[in-house]
Amino acid sequence: MYIGWNDGHNPEQLAGYYQSLQHNAGPEYQNNVRLITIPGMGHCYGGAGCDTFSKLGAIDNWVSNKQAPETIVASRVSNGQVVRTRPLCAWPKVARYDGHGNMDDASSFTCVAPDSQSK
Repeated sequence: MYIGWNDGHNPEQLAGYYQSLQHNAGPEYQNNVRLITIPGMGHCYGGAGCDTFSKLGAIDNWVSNKQAPETIVASRVSNGQVVRTRPLCAWPKVARYDGHGNMDDASSFTCVAPDSQSK
């Protein structure tokens, strides 16, 4: 599952649904579903966020190689050019800037638990 934080369909409700899966299905839910949240993205695409990423590639890699998508690199494309990349993190993790790399490069970010965001 994925949703943009600027989606009008209330991303917090989807996060709540995802957490209810965890509660009701137990640890097995991790074998079947991930929630990817995209900062700045609207409904399925658009907005100021990095909204271009291989959704089917992530699913194919999960099925074919048994590698669940914990991080997916997404791009922001403007006038046909990639102007920014960011890691999309599996919920509840969030991307944290390393403090010194290029802010437009996904490699300058790490997916961390939200409580470690300020560290």
